[in-house]
Amino acid sequence: MEFSLSKSEVVRVWKNKPEIVAVIPARGGSKGVPKKNLMKIGGITLLERAIRTAEACTLIDSVWVSTEDPEIRAHAHAHVLARPIELASENASSESALLHFAENVDFDILVFIQCTSPLTLSIDIRHGIEPVLSGHCTSTFSAFKSHQWIWKGREKVYPVGFCASSIFDRPMRQVLPDDMIFWIETGAFYVTTREDLLRSKCRVSGWVRPAAVSFWRSFQVDSEEDVVMINRIMRGDYWEQTNRC
Repeated sequence: MEFSLSKSEVVRVWKNKPEIVAVIPARGGSKGVPKKNLMKIGGITLLERAIRTAEACTLIDSVWVSTEDPEIRAHAHAHVLARPIELASENASSESALLHFAENVDFDILVFIQCTSPLTLSIDIRHGIEPVLSGHCTSTFSAFKSHQWIWKGREKVYPVGFCASSIFDRPMRQVLPDDMIFWIETGAFYVTTREDLLRSKCRVSGWVRPAAVSFWRSFQVDSEEDVVMINRIMRGDYWEQTNRC
């Protein structure tokens, strides 16, 4: 969802700007791709890309890496918070790392960034922060808008929001009503307030809005095939154009 501050809101926000902190959880273990956070894409590690992207966002006051791994700690050119081993296991949730961070670092607004989305730009993160910063919502998450026809189920599937057997209940895609526009969460970043994180113990809560990102910047690294695809995107003309933003 596109969002921008008015001139009066910009003045008000910067006059009383809260402390905005970015945290990048980066554990050492990874089943799909070993040491994934230190894997290089375009000659730069996923961890370093995430740090640079966060640092390039002028709304963020400090950038932190939460890790239990000595090698990742050595590569993290940012503030580092040592994470307990039990909060870095395969079964540990991201929320456990965020809550541990909140217990040890002071902030008003938290930007949770994942290393596995190397195509994210600082302007994307800014668009996620601004609605929370201005009080238009309490949380945002990165997502791209989908106008596709969604079906759910396994062997037997059902349409979501429309009737497939009636042409009258299947509107043209260009005039879809709001309740048939879907937002696909990319997992690149989440923004929330300290108060809402501690209250809900969840990365997003309360009044939640999507922060729109391009479909081409939505891909994540979960396998070796993803690395090949993302490298190809970075070598293309589209990436050269969008990376200037």
